[in-house]
Amino acid sequence: MSKKLSIIVFSFLFCLSIVSMFVVYNYIHEDVETVENIASIKKENKKEEIVSETNWLDKIAKKEIKDYSFAVNDISIKIALNEEIKFEEFFEIVVENIDEYKFFCLNQILKSKEIKFYLYKKLNFVKLIVTTNDKNYLDTVLAELKRYDIEYKVEKVIKKLN
Repeated sequence: MSKKLSIIVFSFLFCLSIVSMFVVYNYIHEDVETVENIASIKKENKKEEIVSETNWLDKIAKKEIKDYSFAVNDISIKIALNEEIKFEEFFEIVVENIDEYKFFCLNQILKSKEIKFYLYKKLNFVKLIVTTNDKNYLDTVLAELKRYDIEYKVEKVIKKLN
């Protein structure tokens, strides 16, 4: 009896393994087909995009070119109110050949001295607009720049305020 039972169990397991291999094979084959379907759908979508892009370009190419252009809106309005004309003085400091360390030092010095400034930096060139009326105080601040070997040029700029 035990021999019969072992043969039955073995044959059942064998059939079960055959069925499971068949199911796994179909599952893998189905995934391959879906990947191929997705790839073909993507190719079709790309073709449609290319067609729509060329249609768009064709429309622009066939569009009529008008022989006029619109004016640029550039408006400058000055109102004279018969008040006295005021002038604002500020200093422009130009620093050339500045590296990152010198740039950091320059920022820290100006911030620690609480000077209002506007900065324009381009590659190794810095232009500062310092809004202070006290030239002596500015000279003491600029003396600190010399401690860090920062070479600079100072120009006084007078601007008429309207």
